[in-house]
Amino acid sequence: MSSPVRLRRLMADYKRFTEAFKDHPRISIRSVFGNPPEKYELEYKVKSLVSRGGNIEIKDSHVVEICLPLGYPRQAPVCRMLTPVFHPNIAPHAICIGDHWAAGEALVHLVVRIGEMLAYQSYNIKSPLNGEAARWADTHRGQLPTDPADLSPKVRPEEVSVDGQAASTALPVAKVIPVARAVPVAAPGTVQPAAPATAVPGIPVARAVPVARPEAPAAPAPSPARVAAAGGLVRATCSSCGRSRILPGNSPAAAQTRCVYCGGPVTVAPAG
Repeated sequence: MSSPVRLRRLMADYKRFTEAFKDHPRISIRSVFGNPPEKYELEYKVKSLVSRGGNIEIKDSHVVEICLPLGYPRQAPVCRMLTPVFHPNIAPHAICIGDHWAAGEALVHLVVRIGEMLAYQSYNIKSPLNGEAARWADTHRGQLPTDPADLSPKVRPEEVSVDGQAASTALPVAKVIPVARAVPVAAPGTVQPAAPATAVPGIPVARAVPVARPEAPAAPAPSPARVAAAGGLVRATCSSCGRSRILPGNSPAAAQTRCVYCGGPVTVAPAG
């Protein structure tokens, strides 16, 4: 029997997931199982590779199954392909989603990562599930990624509340109420002293206090790799786990300095 914590997480995942991928051009839900859902079948409209008769060919539609086990979210989801694909980190029985799963990781982020793997924006040839695909990727780097599209959803999961509505980040604006005060008129030839501030019941008296404004820090200079790859593609490689991602040079993901899989340091260089 599922615990109340797991049931709440499953429901929150489903509502955030459906909102984030509503009308997504590349990722869609084919079916769900359970109430709340604990198994998803997803279709990816992403150009990836398949092996047919010894030839490596492009295929632009793939189906993935994601199962959320009884130990979820402490236990990682179980992911597998329902259609064949040729990728170093994907086997018929499993998709390698990384060795470090955190209970707080959003299901939406996992779905995007699988899409990036299918598109060969992310792959690891150092510890492959498919050795033949790893050798092929190593000798055909110039042909990767197979699909450079940005698969991120238009709505981030943290911007969606569990009731399915977009979370508002706007703060309420305080209204300023002007208060009229009578000022006595000075007699001719005399100097009018400054009137002291008068407290009005329910309204605090505002006092002007000069505030030192710190100078804005200078913007950091872009790295040579980012400059060289402006408008093109860059390869982000983790020095710890060896995973490599190919990304648009001007994308936010290309500016990340830590690996999204293991947290290790990432180096960025022009793809080629």
